Amino acid sequence: MFEMVVGTIRHMPGPFSDKVNLVAERTQGVVLFELRVDGDRRLQRIAALAYPTGGLGLMALDKLGQAVICHFAGHAFDDFTQPLVRWSLLTMAEQASGDCLGATLLLVEALRCEGHFLCQPC
Repeated sequence: MFEMVVGTIRHMPGPFSDKVNLVAERTQGVVLFELRVDGDRRLQRIAALAYPTGGLGLMALDKLGQAVICHFAGHAFDDFTQPLVRWSLLTMAEQASGDCLGATLLLVEALRCEGHFLCQPC
């Protein structure tokens, strides 16, 4: 269901955050985080959605802003997503004094090592 909904919205105009929220609404997911991926050659944004069944949907926007890439991960990447979830729950002041770039890049690399997020749309 997640990948099908992402496939229907990926070419819609509008910001990535709007697409993430629309996918969450249509699939009864909860947005855990939506972050910039600074320093990556292929991606500019990544988001995670949680589902009541325990699944985790990951979405990314390619560097050109043209392709939305997705993967339904279950719990396979929890060790990489939990620091980002914790960071996104901080206040703006706390976020400004901290950094989540390292954890974001670790998640992206973990996904790539498993063959995901190689910049091919769902």
